[in-house]
Amino acid sequence: PLLIGTLGAAVEMRNLAQSSERLVANGVAATQYTQSVVRQVASLERSARLYQILRQPGLLTIFRHNRELLGTTLDGLEDLPGDPDRAAVIERMRQGMGAIENGLASGRATEINDALRRFTQLARDGGELSTLATRQTDRELKLLRAETDGARLRILWQTAALIPVTVGLVVLFVFFLAQPIR
Repeated sequence: PLLIGTLGAAVEMRNLAQSSERLVANGVAATQYTQSVVRQVASLERSARLYQILRQPGLLTIFRHNRELLGTTLDGLEDLPGDPDRAAVIERMRQGMGAIENGLASGRATEINDALRRFTQLARDGGELSTLATRQTDRELKLLRAETDGARLRILWQTAALIPVTVGLVVLFVFFLAQPIR
């Protein structure tokens, strides 16, 4: 009986360890991605503003390269399990980046200015992704705590059930097996 209880506890601990490992890995990845998004939005805005001032085609190429990097980062963030609201924010960011690129490529001052005003929303969306990642980690942590509490309670009841079984086996051993030996 003790062996069965020990094996049950080991399985519970393994499941909790896997859950916590998954939580940490997803939390770290989401944090890295959201920090990268914030940096890349700033870099994207910097290259767009330089293009607005200097109007050199090479700066538009740099902007496009930065946009591709940001798109790759958003792809990675989107692949993480989690909040369904994240996908909507990522899609809004992709649309905003496309509108900015179209405005810059037009070459007209009014459209370029309109495009640059979109960076405010793009930066907000980057911050929102960070907030969503934090909320997702908090939700998963609460679920892990609940799972841990449930496992603790199951192990406690299993242990409590093993005590009378073990005592009963000892009594059986003493009365039935130790009797003939005397």
